Amino acid sequence: MNILIITRIDDGHAQALKWALSHYGAYADTLFESDFPQRGTITYSSDTNTVTVDGPELRASSWDVVWCRRSSEWVAHDSIHPEDRKVAKRCGSLMLHALRYALGDRAFWANGPESGPRAENKVRQLQIAKQVGLNIPHTLISTDPYKVRAFVGRFGTCIVKPLTTLNWKGPGYTTILPTTRIRLSDLQDDVAIQACPMIYQQEVKKNCEYRVMVMGREIVAVELDTQSVPQARLDWRWAKPSTMNARRVNLEDDVELKLLRFMDEADLVCGSFDLARTEAGEIVFFEVNQQGQFLWLETVVPSLPMLDIFARFLISGDKNFRDAGSKPVVTLEGFHDSGEWEKFKTEYPSLHVTPPNAHVRKVYEDVVEEVPAVAACLV
Repeated sequence: MNILIITRIDDGHAQALKWALSHYGAYADTLFESDFPQRGTITYSSDTNTVTVDGPELRASSWDVVWCRRSSEWVAHDSIHPEDRKVAKRCGSLMLHALRYALGDRAFWANGPESGPRAENKVRQLQIAKQVGLNIPHTLISTDPYKVRAFVGRFGTCIVKPLTTLNWKGPGYTTILPTTRIRLSDLQDDVAIQACPMIYQQEVKKNCEYRVMVMGREIVAVELDTQSVPQARLDWRWAKPSTMNARRVNLEDDVELKLLRFMDEADLVCGSFDLARTEAGEIVFFEVNQQGQFLWLETVVPSLPMLDIFARFLISGDKNFRDAGSKPVVTLEGFHDSGEWEKFKTEYPSLHVTPPNAHVRKVYEDVVEEVPAVAACLV
């Protein structure tokens, strides 16, 4: 079986899965979109009516499964004029888009080149969640100062969060906007409200939270005791994972059914859900990340074989995949001990093009380095 992983050079998940799949006898190619056009070529010919691709670490010409893990960008040569690079990047992005459609006409996609990006839209997520019967917080997404102030005034204290990851980069630092508590007194500047649409929600009084990974029809839920850790109470991604008690749990049958209906409506075959249980015992939907980080769950619940389960999911090529509960062949600890990630970090500069602002870190540095989970879990 040939499996293609579309990713970027700072993605430890891709390298871990490539290693794991090899232990199951499946070969995985990795395609780094930032390698184009400097280290790879893409060609469409009307003679054959096909698109062909060549690049480092690509051995097969067709694939049974495509894991569309992470996107990157077309990195034009430094030698051309800066304005020409902008034009080349726009055209190159269109070619990469065409490539995705051509790579696996008959392949199993996790997730599809259209359905995956579409599912990242937070407005659509909330609409689908309500449609399938999941509870969501009272929510307003708007640039209307009057409506925003009226909404926040209605509930007193709310939270605000971005529609996508917002970060500001400077020399040696990156600032990321977390979920933030907000009050009416914070909303006096009309221009600030109008300039950037944000998600405003009634603050949910939580008992605990869940990171739920869905693969086919398999649901893996991990309960996080976020409320006992001050840094995690509002946004658990800003706490050290090791500070939160975590355990694998089974969600209520009706909740699991609604999650599967969500997957169907969103046309997804895998995704990471963020849920919470309120003080009243209700499950509330926050969001889903169609390519969210999941291997870190194996570090906080060592008995949970996330790497092994996801490898078997990809090999199955089945949107109805269910875990048979067989003995794991691979573990995250085994990958870490193998040295493959360190080897990749040593070899990649000679093989691949590093896109701007990419940082190849230690594998799962959220645990290894004891930094906030946002380092591995935010996107």
